[in-house]
Amino acid sequence: MNFYILTLFPDMVREGLHTSIIGRAVQAGHLAIETVRFGFCVKLMGEKECRKW
Repeated sequence: MNFYILTLFPDMVREGLHTSIIGRAVQAGHLAIETVRFGFCVKLMGEKECRKW
């Protein structure tokens, strides 16, 4: 079973998952977890491009 987790902090999520019961399931090959970092940007008045946070 594959899971994809979208987060701003993929390392923190990965560490938390691998130290729990879910981590045992991943090691046994029952689950596959991939964390994906997503970003967003804010366009302020008068700016031509977005600022990444």
